[in-house]
Amino acid sequence: MTQALPSDLFDLTKTKPGSTCRKHMGLFAASKKASIRQLAKQHGISRNTVRKARDKTLDALDKAFEPVQEAVDFNLPVTKKWIETLVLSLILINRASYRSIKMLLKDVFDCSISLGKIHTIFRRAADKAVTINKSIDLSDITDLCADEVFHNNKPILNAIDAHSLYCCVLNINDHRDGDTWGIHLLDAKDQGLCPRTMISDEADGLLSAQKLVFPYVEHRYDNFHLSRLLMDLRRFYRNRFKSSIKDRKAIEHKVSQSDNKLLADAIALENKMRFLSKTIDVLISWM
Repeated sequence: MTQALPSDLFDLTKTKPGSTCRKHMGLFAASKKASIRQLAKQHGISRNTVRKARDKTLDALDKAFEPVQEAVDFNLPVTKKWIETLVLSLILINRASYRSIKMLLKDVFDCSISLGKIHTIFRRAADKAVTINKSIDLSDITDLCADEVFHNNKPILNAIDAHSLYCCVLNINDHRDGDTWGIHLLDAKDQGLCPRTMISDEADGLLSAQKLVFPYVEHRYDNFHLSRLLMDLRRFYRNRFKSSIKDRKAIEHKVSQSDNKLLADAIALENKMRFLSKTIDVLISWM
């Protein structure tokens, strides 16, 4: 049996059912606190009208608790050309490996692609880039940074513009001697390369090629190798400083501080190592 209507709803039934009355009527019908027949009789309306009010109430509740769907910003047509662009972007921008690219395409786009296909896409783009790079004017490069990296035990000779980071030399070779470096620098020179300064490490082949191709260009050593040498030197003096403290304490236990020259020398060495260690820390902070 249904329970009796509350007094506030009963008062509403005395008037023609407006919007507020219909809301209460729909709520009571949806919650089954009053039957459709009872509500229709008290309002003097048809049971079909009460059912419609109940259905509207239930629909409103369903919409209120539905999960909110995010608006679609744009639709992206995934074509073969787009997938090739994505593969190149992941390699060149994100530095992703072939296997991680294969996994991403499989999990996100449900697209199967082989490692050989990814390599083919990369090599095809690299071949096109060679033709484009040979037509670039390199006369705007003023500060050139050159170095050697290795891949599969083969040197990759590379040089970039220090300001734009544009790579004007990038070649895989079997050797990194002066002749090999000289050939690539001459090719870049034919494209207008004439820097004011050249920054590199102490590689013999690179330095000899630079003196041959750009004899009047100022050479500067890069901060990376200088910092590494300073950090090695700092590590050496820190270790010597700790050892000098240990030696000084050992001598203090054996002799008095006033009448032994060995203790004075140990203290002087300790102070010297402390000074050198702090000096190198300051030099590294300036770089």
